[in-house]
Amino acid sequence: MLSGAHSAVRRTSASASALLRRVEVLEKRDDRLEELAARIDGVQRDLFLAKTSVSGLGALQEVMAGERWALGSALQACLRSMLIVRLKTCPERRSARRKRSQSLLSLEHVAVCGAVDQLFAMGDVEAERVRGVAGRPAGRLVRFASCRAVLNLLACSASETAAALHKTFPRKDGTVASRLLFERHTDVVGKVWFILSRDVAEKTVEVALREPAVGSALDGGNPARLLRHTLKLEDVPGLAAVCPATLSWTPTRGYSPPLGAPEAGTPGKLT
Repeated sequence: MLSGAHSAVRRTSASASALLRRVEVLEKRDDRLEELAARIDGVQRDLFLAKTSVSGLGALQEVMAGERWALGSALQACLRSMLIVRLKTCPERRSARRKRSQSLLSLEHVAVCGAVDQLFAMGDVEAERVRGVAGRPAGRLVRFASCRAVLNLLACSASETAAALHKTFPRKDGTVASRLLFERHTDVVGKVWFILSRDVAEKTVEVALREPAVGSALDGGNPARLLRHTLKLEDVPGLAAVCPATLSWTPTRGYSPPLGAPEAGTPGKLT
């Protein structure tokens, strides 16, 4: 009886030891699984932070790029709006007294030097530095190849450009006024040329001339229209070698910047 009891005790003890070893193995495996899960969570968190950092950096770079041209963009939008509003106004009837003023389009705006420099940099145009009075910043001057180049600098859309270059205004008396945003040249014999563009290298010029009207409005004749031609510069008598379209900035007269103040903050007049 004792021998049988001892055998049963040994078997029970062996089974308990095996069960304990299995429990220990399972506990260690659970610990490893928890450790592995923690590592996976850490990797996923690192990936998320990396993606957030990259997207955040991209957004920051976009903001910084926009901030870089903040003054120039604001000046560009302001000048574009001023020009569009001005060109939407029907021109007054021409008279001998107003003949010259109606042939010129001029805009003026107050701007700081930094905004003007940013505008020129955005448009990738070179500005001449006009020597100023001692102690005052130098002025800026840009000469354009054509009137269309001015619209390009102001980032006018295709529709805005088309409307700016040519627009008609019906009057109450039945007549129609036309406004053309082109360089206008009148030669010595009174012939009017509209200068569209110049090719300095080829020494040629693209012009538009009014075709003589056929008949009259009363007999149903066709109104005069513009015809394009490409000519040598020498074939247009008295035409200047450069386009008169300019954009200039001059510092405000009498303004004395504080000692050490940056030139970008100097106020002036843009014409």
